Amino acid sequence: MNLLKILDSTPEPPIIELDFDECDNSRIYNLPCPMYEYQKELTDQIISLHYPEILKFCELNDKKEIIIDSLSKCIKNLMLITTHPYLMIDHYMPKNLSYKEMPNKLAETSGKFNVLRDLLNVLIEIDSPKNIGLVISDNGRLFDLIESLLLGCHSCKTVKRYFGNNIQRESKKNSKNGNGYHSDNNGTSKKLDPNNSVIHLIPDTGALNKDQEIFKRIKFDVLIIIDQNVDQESDFFRRIKYQNNRQGAIIINLIPLNTIEHIKLFTIDLYKIISSVVCLRDNIGNLPPDFHPIYQQKLAYFNKFFESVLKLNQNPNWPLPSLPKISTFSPSDVERSLLTETQYNYINYTEEDKKIPSYYESKRLKSHYITNPLINSYDKLSGIESLTQNDTHHLTHKLMLNLNTKSLKLKDLRNELASYIEDRENLIGRREKDLKLTVSNLVDDINHNEQRINCANKLIIKKNTQIEEIKERIIKLENELKEKYSEENEAYSIQYKIWKLQNEIKNYITKIKLKNDEKNFTNQELKNCQESIKDSEIEIKEYEEKIESEKRKFNELETQKHTEIDNEYKIKKQKLVEDIEKEQLINKQLKLKYNQTFRFLKDTSHLKKRKGRGITPK
Repeated sequence: MNLLKILDSTPEPPIIELDFDECDNSRIYNLPCPMYEYQKELTDQIISLHYPEILKFCELNDKKEIIIDSLSKCIKNLMLITTHPYLMIDHYMPKNLSYKEMPNKLAETSGKFNVLRDLLNVLIEIDSPKNIGLVISDNGRLFDLIESLLLGCHSCKTVKRYFGNNIQRESKKNSKNGNGYHSDNNGTSKKLDPNNSVIHLIPDTGALNKDQEIFKRIKFDVLIIIDQNVDQESDFFRRIKYQNNRQGAIIINLIPLNTIEHIKLFTIDLYKIISSVVCLRDNIGNLPPDFHPIYQQKLAYFNKFFESVLKLNQNPNWPLPSLPKISTFSPSDVERSLLTETQYNYINYTEEDKKIPSYYESKRLKSHYITNPLINSYDKLSGIESLTQNDTHHLTHKLMLNLNTKSLKLKDLRNELASYIEDRENLIGRREKDLKLTVSNLVDDINHNEQRINCANKLIIKKNTQIEEIKERIIKLENELKEKYSEENEAYSIQYKIWKLQNEIKNYITKIKLKNDEKNFTNQELKNCQESIKDSEIEIKEYEEKIESEKRKFNELETQKHTEIDNEYKIKKQKLVEDIEKEQLINKQLKLKYNQTFRFLKDTSHLKKRKGRGITPK
């Protein structure tokens, strides 16, 4: 039985009014997230695994394909860890994602999942119908983990998943427990309340497996970007942002502070990303002290903001300041960060403190109030007066009892003081600790830089003295040369001219040799050409003779053909002449016959008589 839960709880820490450099009402907001200790340790291990590649890339600017591939794998694994460690570590991936304690376990192992659960609870509590879209990169495991996390959210919700299969759950238990999670494998849902919140699990690629026509009719009020692998400039994302909504849906990016997702918001350069990841690994996920009460109260600070947006259709300013910018780091900073060991001083704001009770809690448990009449000294309760200062040398049972009670009180007071100091430091001294750490780091950097500057100044002084000594030596040597060789300058000049002429002669000789070689080569080529001309002339003569012989043969063939044709023609002509003569004889004979018949007819025409008209000859 925990008495602290029965008694009045400790007062909630007040939310300090945050300082805003600029008012943000762009409807695209960044919500910072913490990182838990397990995520930080995994991040440190991954960076240490890629230690040689990081040093080669940052210091030597080595851009080989092997190193670039190794760094890209490092970035990919870091992105998975910032979302949830189970995405990278397969053997920690739970087999059953639907049992009761799974949402709490997922939220305890990832700061982003804890913030996502609190944010969805804040949105669900607003009594107005709304469509919340969770845009997720194309990763089936991430879909399963987020759907399992949604089981622990408030009851008035409906979950629709458009990628992969839904988690198998017992519908009877849900109806009894009133969890309100209604989703079939086909994506169909039933609303329990007119103010029901519908949560849509959407893949960033737009590859919807089900309910595409229903999806096109949805008006999204809020779009939550789970990780920065989502392309917010794609056509699909723009379409769902302005789908049935002229103003466009509110976009909330979940960004763990000082992580690779935070860095990629400000730069794309690979060197800046790697150097920042390495140098900021001891500060990843550390929220500013002013943000702690907001996250300790489970983001209830955002109630007014979302009510004005979802219920009143207003466009208020984002209640958090913008994310801090990432500074640039040199190769020496990267090397120094890799050589130092990271220390994690992370406080989990979601779990209850399992240490000894704090100062106020111990007072409340013991009812140790000023007005409590039961709290009096042992002397008043026993009715026996204590010994005076003169009688302190007598050791009695009462004195031993007093010593025992005093020692116990002293022990309790020391424990209370320790808890009080720890409690006050946790509530108030966080900023002081951070300031001390930053000041100590700055002092160390300043001392280091001063030492480097002093060393550089000493080197500069040494180099200047050496340069002056060398100049003096050069002047002395020049003077000595002038004194010694003033008389022999002409001889040296003549000798120099001779050497120069000799060099020129050598050059001319080499040129002449080259010209002679070219001449010999051209002469040889000319001879070869002449010989080839002679050979070609001989070949031409041979070809001409062949042509003449062929012409003769052709003429002979033509003459033979003509003679044969003439003979045949003469024979045919003779035959035709003979035939014509025969026909002419036959024609003459026929003419004679006809003439004879005509004569006979003429001679016998008067002998014929005319017969009657009515009688026709038979």
